[in-house]
Amino acid sequence: MIVTISQGEKMYTINDVSKLFFISPHTLRFYAQKGLFPNITRNEQNTRIFSDKDLEYVEMVIALRHTGMSIASIKKYINLCIQGNDTVKKRQIIIQSEFEKAEQ
Repeated sequence: MIVTISQGEKMYTINDVSKLFFISPHTLRFYAQKGLFPNITRNEQNTRIFSDKDLEYVEMVIALRHTGMSIASIKKYINLCIQGNDTVKKRQIIIQSEFEKAEQ
């Protein structure tokens, strides 16, 4: 069920996101508790709701986890993303470091 708020922005429940990305609601809650989705809000029923922008973070986290990146490294990477384009070099270093770990 897609919920629409007053500004016309689409909002998704955790079950919606789970179906969109073929990942369990439990895993999404775990990632949310670890702070990997920085802007998720809750509705009046205290249910997590995701915007289209949040879905970009979900996609990024899933992709980074598939590479074997740790939750801590993903959190660091996302925090740098939030800071903007000035952190691109630092993000490249994290990705390069993860790539080198995977080659070992």
